Amino acid sequence: HTDGKRVLIRNPVIFNATITYDIPALNLTIFATGKNLANKIYLSDRTRGMRFGSSRLILVGADWKF
Repeated sequence: HTDGKRVLIRNPVIFNATITYDIPALNLTIFATGKNLANKIYLSDRTRGMRFGSSRLILVGADWKF
C-alpha cells in the first residue's frame, strides 16, 4: 500500500570488490576497485528526499613509490 508518504523500500544487495597486485622490485602496486558491480538501482537515503545510490563504478590505478 502506498499513499505517496509511505512506501516499502527493499534492502538492496550491492556487490563491491577490490584487488591489488604488488610489484616490489618496482615499488609499484596496481589496483582495481568496482562498486555496485551488478549496477542495481536502489534508494540510499530518504532523509533529504529520495536519493539513489551510485551506479556501477570501476577504478583502475597504480601507486608508485619513488
